Amino acid sequence: AIPTGIGAIFNVAKPKANQSIAVFGIGGVGLCAVAGAKIAGCSPIIAVDIKKEKLDLAGKMGASHCINASSNDPVEEIHKICTNGLDFAVECSGLTKVMQQAILSARNQGGSAVIVGNAPFGEKLVIDPKQFNLGKSILGTWGGDNNPDIDFLKYIELVSSGKLNLEIMTQDIYKLDEVNDSIDDLEKSKAIRPLIDMGLK
Repeated sequence: AIPTGIGAIFNVAKPKANQSIAVFGIGGVGLCAVAGAKIAGCSPIIAVDIKKEKLDLAGKMGASHCINASSNDPVEEIHKICTNGLDFAVECSGLTKVMQQAILSARNQGGSAVIVGNAPFGEKLVIDPKQFNLGKSILGTWGGDNNPDIDFLKYIELVSSGKLNLEIMTQDIYKLDEVNDSIDDLEKSKAIRPLIDMGLK
């Protein structure tokens, strides 16, 4: 989650301080993307999800605004916060509908949508060519485009220095024989990033 989420920010989006950003899909990867945006100095940082519990966690990781997409149109809400649209829209849900929302949320003449999530096999993303004519970019990434020899050391330093607090993501610990429970809890949003401790009995 760290290399993918933070890598999508540092290595792909590469925002400058005070540029606007929204993260769509607040699972483990999305939370790390929010944290990366905070470290990069983005403002505002908007978190979008359909679960209030996940949005609450996003606030703790650095989101300045939270949009519940189950009750609000995220594109409309984002344009209320950023009238001209976003500098960066980072999609971490793996849903093609959300990918479209990210593209629509990016600003004209320079905005970018970064597609991080993996859509189910066989699904197609339909894009109105007008979005390209408006001067938007769509960027893809393979797990954050990391160079492990360089980037992983940076992430370790961020954790060691306290700039990246992983406490929220390291609380859901399971025994090996509870692995099925961990998967169920993940699907039900009861756990953010289940960890299996092989030493627990």
